[in-house]
Amino acid sequence: MKKIIVDTYDELSDLMNSIIVAEMTKDKKSNISITAGASPKGVYERLVKFYKKYSKDVKNTYFYNFDEVPAMNPNEEGMTLSSLREQFYTPANVEEENIVKLNLDNYDTYDQIIEDNGGLDLMMIGLGADGHFCGNMPMGTDFSQYTYRMYIKEEYPWYAPIKEQYGDNEVPEYFVTMGLKSLLKVKHLVLIVNGTSKAEALKKMLTLDMTNEFPATGLLLHPNFTIIADKEAAALL
Repeated sequence: MKKIIVDTYDELSDLMNSIIVAEMTKDKKSNISITAGASPKGVYERLVKFYKKYSKDVKNTYFYNFDEVPAMNPNEEGMTLSSLREQFYTPANVEEENIVKLNLDNYDTYDQIIEDNGGLDLMMIGLGADGHFCGNMPMGTDFSQYTYRMYIKEEYPWYAPIKEQYGDNEVPEYFVTMGLKSLLKVKHLVLIVNGTSKAEALKKMLTLDMTNEFPATGLLLHPNFTIIADKEAAALL
């Protein structure tokens, strides 16, 4: 494991962007899995500018989502893909053929799809304050799985926010996520962590024994794992 502490969120975004660009500009096909959410916002602000300018030169780059949550309208794309379109794919004008989609219909063949395409070269993920990574949630995570169904149960501590998010709509039975065994096959796994709200989570990830009560503890098994954190997130280390 490599741990890099930077002073600011801007520095974190610069560094993560440079890692992605370095992978995209290699003289080969590149398969990259990226995350949605608040943490990569600064990364995408930088990456959109690069991709729009050099898209013809990096057309051999393919992007993958690592989880998918059903949309409230069953006729719409899932929440993860919709967020990735909003944050990166649409403003960067990424061609549809360069987006490889995980969804509820293909999750059981997704790892084979990735393998057939040469495997994932790079994955950027974030850390949940509750210790989740991708869609691997507290109590529900099964470390023995590749891409699998994460069932949504009322007894889980994260059920209430899910219920609130869906409002009057029916909460789905499950969503899908790449599991730990899928992530262990990624050539380079990079976790970005920023802000004081993630400081306790980062400390727990690095100090607790591996437990599905705090799923991110499983990430330490990865043989090529890099953590990039700003000083606020690293304050308790």
